[in-house]
Amino acid sequence: MATNFKIKVKGLTDSLLKSHLCTLILKFVAIYFLI
Repeated sequence: MATNFKIKVKGLTDSLLKSHLCTLILKFVAIYFLI
């Protein structure tokens, strides 16, 4: 039970990090095109 919860939390944090990276990249691209 505990290990399953850890795996779920890890998957959630991984997806959050990926989405955060995507938004950061999008921001950089937007700034690059604006300049």
